[in-house]
Amino acid sequence: MTINILDYLERSALKFPQKLAFVDLKNKINYADLQSFAQKIGSRIAENTTKTREPVVVFVDRNIECLVAFLGVAYSGNFYVPIDIQMPPARVKLILETLKPIGIINTPDSKGFAQKVAPEIPEYDYQEILANQVIKHNILNAIRRETIDLDPVYATFTSGSTGIPKGVITCHRSVVDMTDNLTETFNFDEHHVFGNQNPFYFDASIKDIYSSLSCGATMHVLPKSHFLMLGSL
Repeated sequence: MTINILDYLERSALKFPQKLAFVDLKNKINYADLQSFAQKIGSRIAENTTKTREPVVVFVDRNIECLVAFLGVAYSGNFYVPIDIQMPPARVKLILETLKPIGIINTPDSKGFAQKVAPEIPEYDYQEILANQVIKHNILNAIRRETIDLDPVYATFTSGSTGIPKGVITCHRSVVDMTDNLTETFNFDEHHVFGNQNPFYFDASIKDIYSSLSCGATMHVLPKSHFLMLGSL
């Protein structure tokens, strides 16, 4: 029985370690490295706080580093919050005031942005962690033993029709139930290739991300330049 979205990653990494998991315009990562990198991020967060089930922000663009960061936050026992790096700083500040995150992960494309909007929140540098962090399996295993399927895995914020963004939290069980139903209904397997167009701050993207992870498939993050733009008819 799948309890945690990380179960998908670990099963696929064991079965298809050298198979490509995610690909973007500049980079690609196989399942073995995806698991290792995520565990490094989870280890760093867990070393710096004893808190779990708390929000960690990831400023997102269309790159696989964001996806690695999501899974790293999950390994720490906390939940990730994707926020569009193109969003106006004033709006980001409103979200952060509501959210009160315990940390922010800076990917290569978002360096410097956190300092502009929330210099008081602890930052985790993606590249530095991957270069220097040792995986703390004992800590990660202890965290995993305490997790349940109703723990939060991510939160997304609405457009805020009233002017104030509103957050919605989703638990592991909800993602697992949806993913299992999708893979069963459409017979997804390791031979499928997913093309992701939905932005990571929009929860429709989880259909691509976790369906791919669950069956050991490959997901391509499609660049905006490849989107078909239709003019007025």
